[in-house]
Amino acid sequence: MGGNFKERIFWFSDKIVKLARENSKISGLWVQAVSIPAGREDDVYNSVIWAASRGIEVIAAWSYKDYSFLNLSDNPELVWEKLTKAFKRVLEKNHTLS
Repeated sequence: MGGNFKERIFWFSDKIVKLARENSKISGLWVQAVSIPAGREDDVYNSVIWAASRGIEVIAAWSYKDYSFLNLSDNPELVWEKLTKAFKRVLEKNHTLS
């Protein structure tokens, strides 16, 4: 499966939603929020927004503030900020495709 980051999130989210519907299950997706290199923090935000826009019903992330001691992102506070902003946006049901 090639493609750019957005295409991969869409493809994977669509697969999850399809499988969940076919099996009368709730769709869910985990977003990585650890070991995020500098400059890729928006990927965390976009992953949540894009997954929600494709119909994913439950979105979770690991880990709370980067475990605080293991597998640190280059900027764990910025990753946490992006993650919480994305969850807030989804909860407010204002998510749109960008």
